[in-house]
Amino acid sequence: MGVLPSDILFWRVFLANFQPLSFSTQQIIEKEGVTGLMGRGLGTKLISNGMQVQILGQTRRRIFEPCMVVGGGGGVLCTIHGVQALCSAVV
Repeated sequence: MGVLPSDILFWRVFLANFQPLSFSTQQIIEKEGVTGLMGRGLGTKLISNGMQVQILGQTRRRIFEPCMVVGGGGGVLCTIHGVQALCSAVV
């Protein structure tokens, strides 16, 4: 298996545009300051975490809403899609 011309082209472009991480970090700090470096992607992360909480909260509510606690044993009687089951784990 030989080296493909596309591989050679990739490495030529990559090496021509290569910048060490320290150099990139220095450029960001000069342009935006340390807060700019530390806050990169923070807004996106907060939005995605908020969406995840909403989705998981709705899913959890739909699964466990029909459940009710029964007896003194701490069991949970669940009716999901018309099937009743006694679960020992309390959610």
